[in-house]
Amino acid sequence: MNIKKDVIVTFEDGSKVYILDTMEYNGVTLAFVNELDKDSEPTDTYKVMLVNNSSLQKVSNAEILKDVFPMFVERLEKTIEEEQI
Repeated sequence: MNIKKDVIVTFEDGSKVYILDTMEYNGVTLAFVNELDKDSEPTDTYKVMLVNNSSLQKVSNAEILKDVFPMFVERLEKTIEEEQI
């Protein structure tokens, strides 16, 4: 599984996510993803997932989520601003 920015990942259950960004945090790689619907269209659901051995796992640690989610949102907003210039 290729875990990097701008890649769609399909899970065994058929669900899909689009990787918006990745970052290193406390020695692990995290991915900020947007869930996709059955037609591979974006939804309003965003998640932070752990990149582990070329796979994605749900992050359930509330402290990590509280710390990194705003960082991902800030990076995404900055990217959007830069692309509009």
